[in-house]
Amino acid sequence: MNCPAVRELPPPPEGRTGWPWTVATPPLFASRPSSPWPRVTIVTPSYNQGAYLEETIRSVLLQNYPNLEYIIMDGGSTDQSVDVILRYERWLTHWESRADQGQSHAINKGWKIATGNVLAWLNSDDLYRPGALAEAVLALSSHPSAAFVYSNVEYIDPQGQTLIVRNPGQTDLKRMLWALVSLIPQPTTFVRREMLTEVGFLDESLDYSMDYDYWLRLLTGHRGVYQDRVWACTRIHQDAKTVARQKDIWLQKKQVLAKIFSLPGVRPLLPHDEVQGLLSLYHRRTGAVCLRNLAVRDAVYNLFQSAVLQPSSLLRPRDWKVALKAARAVLVSGPRSTFWPE
Repeated sequence: MNCPAVRELPPPPEGRTGWPWTVATPPLFASRPSSPWPRVTIVTPSYNQGAYLEETIRSVLLQNYPNLEYIIMDGGSTDQSVDVILRYERWLTHWESRADQGQSHAINKGWKIATGNVLAWLNSDDLYRPGALAEAVLALSSHPSAAFVYSNVEYIDPQGQTLIVRNPGQTDLKRMLWALVSLIPQPTTFVRREMLTEVGFLDESLDYSMDYDYWLRLLTGHRGVYQDRVWACTRIHQDAKTVARQKDIWLQKKQVLAKIFSLPGVRPLLPHDEVQGLLSLYHRRTGAVCLRNLAVRDAVYNLFQSAVLQPSSLLRPRDWKVALKAARAVLVSGPRSTFWPE
């Protein structure tokens, strides 16, 4: 599908101007100098995000990309989401609104019917920046051995104002493991279709860490290429999972680490002492997150496990300072959910 022009889309809500309301990406040539533009499939999973969904949809459709396949998998929303989708139905390759088994399941359903050479997913409260699709395709073309490409990400507030731009830089498997957070910004990532055969789909048993898990699986035998550009915006609001469920996110990462350590070829890269240190760090950080959220039992368990795995961690003044600071914050202001990676 060729992307529509701004004038072809429904008029924006009153007072909304600029990208992606009244501005589109400049037109591209119908084909690249060497070959036609490959098909790009974008899947948007959504559930009750009607307040932001239209902006997400327009940021995809106004890419002016000449070979787009756009799929929306709505989980049976009860807000205005379906009304929004119906306004843009003629430009969608496929959409549905029915109960699903979570975000990973919705994305996988979309990917299973996708026909694109390049795949991505864009959550229904995030949006692409102008020209993102074309730049990602050109980056993949320039790095034929790369399994995926990704860029910087702009964090925005509910009104779309910039909070901060995160520059992750080039990463690899070890750096991602030791970070214990996804250094690869999900909405900026574009993956070659072949990876579905080689690595598989998203793990549907994961509610929160499916992107971290997927990037680690990709990096066990492949490489991604970082581009110093901004291809997407992540919206920070209190209903976002990354804001509301920090404790659950960290507790689930143990499942991810156990899976990655069991993959062929990973253990030879990580000596036993390094694995022990990494797991100790995981439990230490998880304990601090649990403490901030008044989950005392989980906090004690994880801090104890950290000490068992690496007794020397008990002697680190910095770790005690972090724990005391977290405890003091809880006593003063109560539990909190923090978005920013530790």
